Amino acid sequence: MTHRIESLSYELAGLVDRVPDPDIDACVYLLTISAMTATGLGDDPDLTRALTALREHGRVSGSTRLEMATAVTQAEHRAFAAARRGDEPARDRAFFQARALSCLAYAIGATTGGASLDRRDVVREVAYEATVALRGESGVVGVVTQYAG
Repeated sequence: MTHRIESLSYELAGLVDRVPDPDIDACVYLLTISAMTATGLGDDPDLTRALTALREHGRVSGSTRLEMATAVTQAEHRAFAAARRGDEPARDRAFFQARALSCLAYAIGATTGGASLDRRDVVREVAYEATVALRGESGVVGVVTQYAG
């Protein structure tokens, strides 16, 4: 099966696949924080609350998953509206924030309509979204290397 991460780089995909199973959640968490911080979302209280619940309990409530899925959609709509207005800085900001929010949505299971993704697929998707949010592979490689060696 082909994964979106492979469309960016087979080397990065291979690195992500070397993250040991026990370290996947920690890697996903750090990639998500990195993407959120880089896009200016690191201080948002709702997002921080979701990340804290994920870290402390390993899951979040259904209402939080719905809120995060909605946040992704709203950011994507802001990017589209800004593009229609010709406001490239606003478009870029909203687009990259949507990618960071997608990291969080994958991390908490808000992207699959109730079905759960395999944790290996989650780290692949988060790495893909983080690569886009961070506007390149270097930050993602730096995080993933901590776990994959």
